[in-house]
Amino acid sequence: MIRSPRKIHKYLSLAISVQLLLWTISGIYFSFNKIEDVRGSQYLKPKEVIETTKGIKIEAKQALILVAEKTYLTPKLVTEITEMNLDLSIGVVHYLYIKLKRFLKKIKRLMFMLIPFQKRSLQ
Repeated sequence: MIRSPRKIHKYLSLAISVQLLLWTISGIYFSFNKIEDVRGSQYLKPKEVIETTKGIKIEAKQALILVAEKTYLTPKLVTEITEMNLDLSIGVVHYLYIKLKRFLKKIKRLMFMLIPFQKRSLQ
């Protein structure tokens, strides 16, 4: 069952026009409302600064209560972290190294294209 190009064009234009209509209506709505209401800052909890020193420990129940009071999260488990996970930090460093290596390779290719009289040898 092959559809004619006119029918495809008709249904495609109908779908796109509905999307453009919704985009226009939402744009008009946002332009006539206050920017403070649009940003949604009225839904944020006020910031509270909790100052602690590094050596203070709290109990697990107290940590659960603090998280429930200060955020919208509902924690189910509290785990004490006593030392940094070395595997994770090595993984992050390796990831950044790979990203940097790829970026430098792209720069090298760009320089190869921009300078036509440069010695043309890429490794």
